[in-house]
Amino acid sequence: MEPKYPIFLFTHSFPEPGGEPYLYDEIEAIKEEGYHLIFCPYDTISDRSDTLNRKRIPKKSDKWEAISYVLGDFFITPLLLTIKRFRYNVALVKERIAAARYYASQLPQSAVIYTYWFDELAVVASFIKEFRPDIKWISRAHGFDVYEEQSRYNFLFFKQNKLALIDELFVVSESGEKYLKNQHPRYAHKIGHSYLGTNRFGPSIVNTKKSEFTFATCAILRSIKRLDLLMEMAKHLDFESITWHIIGDGQDMELLQTKAKELPTKVNCIFHRQCTKQQISQIYSQEIDCFINASSSEGLPVSIMEAISAGIPIIATDVGGTSEIVNPVTGVLIDRDSNPKEIASTIHENSHAFKNPDYRKGVFAFWQMNFDAKQNYQIFYKSIST
Repeated sequence: MEPKYPIFLFTHSFPEPGGEPYLYDEIEAIKEEGYHLIFCPYDTISDRSDTLNRKRIPKKSDKWEAISYVLGDFFITPLLLTIKRFRYNVALVKERIAAARYYASQLPQSAVIYTYWFDELAVVASFIKEFRPDIKWISRAHGFDVYEEQSRYNFLFFKQNKLALIDELFVVSESGEKYLKNQHPRYAHKIGHSYLGTNRFGPSIVNTKKSEFTFATCAILRSIKRLDLLMEMAKHLDFESITWHIIGDGQDMELLQTKAKELPTKVNCIFHRQCTKQQISQIYSQEIDCFINASSSEGLPVSIMEAISAGIPIIATDVGGTSEIVNPVTGVLIDRDSNPKEIASTIHENSHAFKNPDYRKGVFAFWQMNFDAKQNYQIFYKSIST
């Protein structure tokens, strides 16, 4: 196959270790399709041959140019303009402008810029687009870079400027697409959605023992994921034996380990910490009755995609785009404000169905139809390269 137009993929650190792990499935899915990918890891310096080296980016640009952009953004969406925040944003924009000028000078004609996030990476891309309007710019948008309430200041910086300059914006959920179109009808024609995907995990073994219940969670251990709520929920489970696989690491690890010691002895919490995809797949190859996501906010959780690829049923809060994965075929949606007793009751009501092999085949079939990495990413790259 003849190579397509070069695609410059802007990330925070991928392909360097530790950054954007979900991109590995995406790149693997299209590697045989002849796309010419050049990685631009913005937060790290990379000497890999397939990256655009950013060592020569100047550290400074014109202060007054940066001030004009920052003031313009504040006037478009008024904020409490503190001196501290103003100075921070001027410094940030100066750096982004300098980087954009460097990249604009390096990119060939007919290049495609693809920003994986619609955050500060997209700010850089918007400046590149200003300097090089001949270049096509597309971006993904997930959760924190879509919903104002998920952002640090309940405000997404330079969103109007980014939407004005971008060619196409692909939100990872249909609900996120609708949200942005409602918020910004002027740019609705630029906004669509494109699901992420995963490779197959597992498959999970069916656990036929009614007296046992095993569930899994996979998340960064922080307050928004509400694993402390599940710790309380586990006290209300009426099974002789309960196993909870806790996959992930984070700032709440010590708190959760302390709470785990307060659980009844029949509850066995296994802290796996940070795991590779291979290790998660190995865990999901065991007898996992269900996967639980109690997050207070989401985009479209890849962790749930991974679980249903193993045929594992889901219980999840109805937030963000979760309802696009969790439905009567794949599991049960619960209210965001469900309390521990209510979640435990949902488990008891559905534990028999979750152990049914035919039900679990349906869970896998839904993943295969909607979230298979190879299928989704090949469609996505075909659309952005034409």
